[in-house]
Amino acid sequence: MLHQLHYRKQNIVALSLILSAASAVGQNFSCFDTGTQGNCGNFVDTFCPSVSTVRPQDSSSQCYNSDGFGFKCDFTAFYAVGSVDSPPDTTNCELVLGSIIKACPAGGQGSVAGGSFVFTVDPNEGSCGSDSSSSCSGD
Repeated sequence: MLHQLHYRKQNIVALSLILSAASAVGQNFSCFDTGTQGNCGNFVDTFCPSVSTVRPQDSSSQCYNSDGFGFKCDFTAFYAVGSVDSPPDTTNCELVLGSIIKACPAGGQGSVAGGSFVFTVDPNEGSCGSDSSSSCSGD
């Protein structure tokens, strides 16, 4: 019985490692070397589904206040490749931004291989306000 439990644990760990590796396949991203460091992970699930249709070579941005931590989180979805108005794929957005947030304390940008959108997350000092060029919301 103990052997069976150990075997099941190994299979679960192996499956988790395979799924983690699979989710990272096909992404290209780079980290910002300097700037404010902050975890903007709480806002990915809000930002990605909120991005509506974007024109080619245009972007949609949103700013979120990280209340109590002294920084804000700027998110952008830039429509880099395409010829007709389109929303970004929510799953791709969440996958890329999630990977950036895990690997890049000062933020970064990236896309999925063959994707049309470049996603950026950039923690910055201060809070979203009237001096911000992106639309802002507190959370």
